[in-house]
Amino acid sequence: AVVSTQSTGSNIAVVRVTKEEASAAMGEFKRKCEVKIKDQKDKQERDLAEKEIQLEELRKRLEEGREREKEELERINSNFAAEKKQLMETLLSDKDKWLEKLNQMSEDKIAQLEESHQEMRESYNERLGDLSATNTDLQGRLTSTNAQLDSTTTQLDRTT
Repeated sequence: AVVSTQSTGSNIAVVRVTKEEASAAMGEFKRKCEVKIKDQKDKQERDLAEKEIQLEELRKRLEEGREREKEELERINSNFAAEKKQLMETLLSDKDKWLEKLNQMSEDKIAQLEESHQEMRESYNERLGDLSATNTDLQGRLTSTNAQLDSTTTQLDRTT
């Protein structure tokens, strides 16, 4: 190849080459471009394969995470159901205990009321007996007083 310069005010190199040299240079350039393109294509394919592997790993981890969440949710639901059942059993047991306690309290209250009623009846009967005795005593006194009055009235009538 022949290199020559022209003085046009700028540094421009003019290269004269033969057709064979140009064809060989073009062939070499084309080959280098094809190698570069092939290398880039291979690199992109490797990158794509690596990204697909990473994507598959992410999908796998996501699925495992979903499975763990599902298992955790099932465990929570199971625990909730067990706690709910236990609470219901406790409430029913407590209800039975409270009903038993209320029944006992009612029976105790009825017994107290019966005892109080009996005491009131006994007190009433005692008082009635006392009043009856007082009434008999007063009737006796009244009879005695009436008899004395009659006697006194009779004596007064005799003296008059």
